Amino acid sequence: LTINEERSEIVDFSVPFVETGISVMVARSNGTVSPSAFLEPYSPAVWVMMFVMCLTVVAVTVFIFEYLSPVGYNRSLATGKRPGGSTFTIGKSIWLLWALVFNNSVPVENPRGTTSKIMVLVWAFFAV
Repeated sequence: LTINEERSEIVDFSVPFVETGISVMVARSNGTVSPSAFLEPYSPAVWVMMFVMCLTVVAVTVFIFEYLSPVGYNRSLATGKRPGGSTFTIGKSIWLLWALVFNNSVPVENPRGTTSKIMVLVWAFFAV
């Protein structure tokens, strides 16, 4: 788009502060964009690895929050309950997050700690 007298009467053109001389050429599109265009920057293997890493990081975070929570499964001694009850493991955390992503109706143990419940809630919003 060039600046000329007719266009400057209708449109207010801005003047660049610095002229670098760099220009970008972009191919003219035909007007349609693929619905899966957002997936094109990475290969399918990279997308799978990103999902696995996100699942692992969130599962470990939920486990740590649940382990350190005074009301969690693993802090039963702090509340006066006898040890040896059920515990919340990393495997149970991964199973819970996996069930949320794929909407499986599998028996899972929900975390008891407030912080870990918030993390699971954020993951559930991601799964929607």
